[in-house]
Amino acid sequence: ELELFFDCLGKSSSPTKQAFSKARQQISFEAFKELFLLSNDILDFNKAPALWNGYNLFAIDGTNLSLPSTPETQNEFGILHRASKNRVSPKISVIYDILNDLIVQAHIGTVKTDADERVHAEELILSPVLERRGTEKCIIIFDRGYPGRDLIYKLTEKKFPFLMRCSKSFLKKVNQAPIGDTFIIDEYKGISTPLRVLKFPLDSGEIEMLVTN
Repeated sequence: ELELFFDCLGKSSSPTKQAFSKARQQISFEAFKELFLLSNDILDFNKAPALWNGYNLFAIDGTNLSLPSTPETQNEFGILHRASKNRVSPKISVIYDILNDLIVQAHIGTVKTDADERVHAEELILSPVLERRGTEKCIIIFDRGYPGRDLIYKLTEKKFPFLMRCSKSFLKKVNQAPIGDTFIIDEYKGISTPLRVLKFPLDSGEIEMLVTN
């Protein structure tokens, strides 16, 4: 890519990889942060963002980064102890605008603490982008690792519509719901939360379980 770039400039030769790497270290991370925030501001100026039945569609998901193991990264993110090899592999989670193909917020935790995807999700739903769109017009979709009563409580408190895939280890009331479309009431922290449970068989024979409000 570096050679192609300098070819486009009409240069006969490009810098060495070492020179390029050294120069790259001088670029402030703040520049990338500003560009990231600008990408969200640009969408705010779009008077007709893509919607689904009048709703903004968002998905929250996470993965583990694989970073170079240096004293700086170890100090910042911690070390994942695996056999004889120490890895720097912090959790990153994002909230993604599905229809407009845009990451609107990201959160990077550490290896030892703040690695729970649900903790990240609680941070991500505070994004000012969602607030500007109108919380009641933002449907947030979650995969099986996310269902938890604290997160559902926070989503309900913020008035976010949500849809979650569930595993059998989630709530007993959800597991006991029959195949089809059922409403249940979950009592948590002194608050009654109505939940809609959708259960249907997949071609594989597995039962898909969805929870929504």
